[in-house]
Amino acid sequence: MTLTSSGDGTAMIEAFGAVLPVAVAVELSPFPIIAVVLVLLSQTGRPAAAAFLAGRLLGVAVVVGTVAAVSDLLERSAEASPAASVVRILVGFALIVLGLSKWRGATSDR
Repeated sequence: MTLTSSGDGTAMIEAFGAVLPVAVAVELSPFPIIAVVLVLLSQTGRPAAAAFLAGRLLGVAVVVGTVAAVSDLLERSAEASPAASVVRILVGFALIVLGLSKWRGATSDR
Protein backbone atom coordinates (compact mmCIF):
# COMPACT_ATOMS: atom_id res chain seq x y z
CA MET A 1 0.00 0.00 0.00
CA THR A 2 1.44 3.32 -1.05
CA LEU A 3 0.08 6.52 0.36
CA THR A 4 0.73 9.85 -1.26
CA SER A 5 0.40 13.03 0.70
CA SER A 6 -1.44 15.91 -0.88
CA GLY A 7 -1.08 18.12 2.18
CA ASP A 8 -4.74 18.01 3.15
CA GLY A 9 -4.59 14.97 5.44
CA THR A 10 -6.18 12.50 3.06
CA ALA A 11 -3.18 10.18 3.32
CA MET A 12 -3.62 10.01 7.08
CA ILE A 13 -7.33 9.26 6.69
CA GLU A 14 -6.52 6.51 4.18
CA ALA A 15 -3.94 5.08 6.60
CA PHE A 16 -6.45 5.04 9.43
CA GLY A 17 -8.96 3.34 7.16
CA ALA A 18 -6.42 0.69 6.21
CA VAL A 19 -5.34 0.01 9.79
CA LEU A 20 -8.73 0.28 11.51
CA PRO A 21 -9.85 -3.37 11.00
CA VAL A 22 -6.61 -4.65 12.49
CA ALA A 23 -6.85 -2.24 15.42
CA VAL A 24 -10.40 -3.36 16.16
CA ALA A 25 -9.32 -7.00 16.06
CA VAL A 26 -6.46 -6.32 18.48
CA GLU A 27 -8.71 -4.44 20.87
CA LEU A 28 -11.37 -7.15 20.81
CA SER A 29 -8.96 -10.02 21.28
CA PRO A 30 -9.88 -12.30 24.20
CA PHE A 31 -6.87 -11.50 26.41
CA PRO A 32 -7.92 -7.98 27.43
CA ILE A 33 -11.49 -9.18 27.92
CA ILE A 34 -10.31 -11.96 30.23
CA ALA A 35 -8.13 -9.47 32.11
CA VAL A 36 -11.07 -7.09 32.58
CA VAL A 37 -13.25 -9.90 33.93
CA LEU A 38 -10.54 -10.92 36.38
CA VAL A 39 -9.97 -7.33 37.46
CA LEU A 40 -13.70 -6.76 37.94
CA LEU A 41 -13.91 -9.85 40.14
CA SER A 42 -11.14 -8.58 42.40
CA GLN A 43 -11.83 -6.75 45.68
CA THR A 44 -11.30 -3.31 44.14
CA GLY A 45 -13.12 -4.13 40.93
CA ARG A 46 -14.45 -0.92 39.38
CA PRO A 47 -11.52 1.42 40.13
CA ALA A 48 -9.03 -1.23 39.03
CA ALA A 49 -10.99 -1.91 35.84
CA ALA A 50 -11.13 1.80 35.03
CA ALA A 51 -7.38 2.09 35.56
CA PHE A 52 -6.78 -0.99 33.40
CA LEU A 53 -8.97 0.41 30.62
CA ALA A 54 -7.26 3.80 30.73
CA GLY A 55 -3.83 2.18 30.67
CA ARG A 56 -4.79 -0.13 27.83
CA LEU A 57 -6.16 2.70 25.68
CA LEU A 58 -3.20 4.95 26.46
CA GLY A 59 -0.74 2.16 25.69
CA VAL A 60 -2.37 1.33 22.35
CA ALA A 61 -2.51 5.04 21.46
CA VAL A 62 1.20 5.50 22.25
CA VAL A 63 2.20 2.46 20.20
CA VAL A 64 0.04 3.49 17.23
CA GLY A 65 1.31 7.08 17.38
CA THR A 66 4.93 5.98 17.60
CA VAL A 67 4.62 3.53 14.72
CA ALA A 68 2.80 6.11 12.59
CA ALA A 69 5.43 8.77 13.29
CA VAL A 70 8.36 6.45 12.59
CA SER A 71 6.80 5.07 9.42
CA ASP A 72 6.08 8.60 8.22
CA LEU A 73 9.70 9.59 8.82
CA LEU A 74 10.96 6.49 7.03
CA GLU A 75 8.56 7.05 4.14
CA ARG A 76 9.77 10.62 3.66
CA SER A 77 13.43 9.68 3.80
CA ALA A 78 13.17 6.47 1.75
CA GLU A 79 14.03 8.13 -1.54
CA ALA A 80 16.88 10.28 -0.24
CA SER A 81 18.82 8.04 2.12
CA PRO A 82 20.00 4.44 2.04
CA ALA A 83 20.17 4.66 5.84
CA ALA A 84 16.38 4.32 5.94
CA SER A 85 16.66 0.96 4.19
CA VAL A 86 19.26 -0.18 6.70
CA VAL A 87 17.03 0.92 9.57
CA ARG A 88 14.09 -0.98 8.08
CA ILE A 89 16.19 -4.13 7.74
CA LEU A 90 17.52 -3.84 11.30
CA VAL A 91 14.06 -3.23 12.75
CA GLY A 92 12.69 -6.18 10.77
CA PHE A 93 15.50 -8.42 11.96
CA ALA A 94 14.98 -7.29 15.57
CA LEU A 95 11.26 -8.05 15.32
CA ILE A 96 11.97 -11.50 13.91
CA VAL A 97 14.41 -12.24 16.74
CA LEU A 98 11.91 -10.97 19.31
CA GLY A 99 9.14 -13.09 17.80
CA LEU A 100 11.31 -16.21 17.77
CA SER A 101 12.40 -15.67 21.37
CA LYS A 102 8.77 -15.21 22.48
CA TRP A 103 7.71 -18.25 20.49
CA ARG A 104 10.49 -20.43 21.94
CA GLY A 105 9.61 -19.22 25.43
CA ALA A 106 5.94 -20.05 24.89
CA THR A 107 6.65 -23.53 23.57
CA SER A 108 9.06 -24.36 26.40
CA ASP A 109 6.37 -23.53 29.00
CA ARG A 110 4.12 -26.34 27.76
